[in-house]
Amino acid sequence: MTKPSYNELYDAVNEQQLYIDSLKEQLVKNRALVVQNSISIKNWHILPDGVHVVEVECHDAKEFLKLPAGIVYSNRNFGKTGWNSDHNVCYYRTDKSFAFSA
Repeated sequence: MTKPSYNELYDAVNEQQLYIDSLKEQLVKNRALVVQNSISIKNWHILPDGVHVVEVECHDAKEFLKLPAGIVYSNRNFGKTGWNSDHNVCYYRTDKSFAFSA
């Protein structure tokens, strides 16, 4: 039995590393990170008077009450202003203030 050359060993290790990297990439693609204290934004727009509005999915009054009084989105503070049961959305606006707790 002959010893493998340095180049053969290098190629074999390199091939294994490529295989390991491809497995890692597949793992990352199939995984999602949980972002705590976050909600999903359904829509975002700016009214003619410059007020920014964010819409969050909200199906009933129970859900509406569980949503936070305010959110920070795109470096702006939005206060919860209302709920549209026909469209199943809760509205947050930049012209509605809310308090932060310390």
